[in-house]
Amino acid sequence: MVKDKQDLEKYDGPRYSFAKLIAESWLKIVGDDQTHINKLKDQLNGKTLVGEYCGNPEFQHLVKYEDTTIYFYAVVEHCSDKSCIPPNKAFEFFEQFKIPIVKNHEKSYEGKYDNVESFATALAKVFSSVASSSIIEEEEGSVIYFVKESKEGDKSSFEVMNLGKLKTLEYRIYRKLREKLRHSAIGDKKKKEEKNQMKE
Repeated sequence: MVKDKQDLEKYDGPRYSFAKLIAESWLKIVGDDQTHINKLKDQLNGKTLVGEYCGNPEFQHLVKYEDTTIYFYAVVEHCSDKSCIPPNKAFEFFEQFKIPIVKNHEKSYEGKYDNVESFATALAKVFSSVASSSIIEEEEGSVIYFVKESKEGDKSSFEVMNLGKLKTLEYRIYRKLREKLRHSAIGDKKKKEEKNQMKE
């Protein structure tokens, strides 16, 4: 828990190193304007933002990001049994406070379905489209939101039933290769250490 950059100095040691990097990015996002911060705090009361820390060359993903920051994609209300608030409302919130948003968030609407067959067919197409996309175009993949629409008279209300991540096949292959190379490098390092111990 921090109020400003000075508070980060209270957290020393390796157990806080990654959290401090995320805190630094968040403090950079909110800035120094106290009026802006107070308004954001008021709007965030009872809510949690969901995002992903990206771009740090020391913890680089397979996808290269231009900036080191937190990219957000959801807002969760504490006193709710729903996964998160509807994505259009979340993106409006992020834009209002100039909070970084995941790429291509404006393409979040895929369609409306009133039966299982059409929904399953559309979902299969989305899955196939994302899976076959290049890592350059789609990066890691996409976040998909399942939203239920209810109507009362002329008014519609929206409720997020669930959300999940779809990964490109290219990303999954590269990630698997990275993990195998990492395990291989760790194994080689252990073998060298064991040989050195035997020599001693």
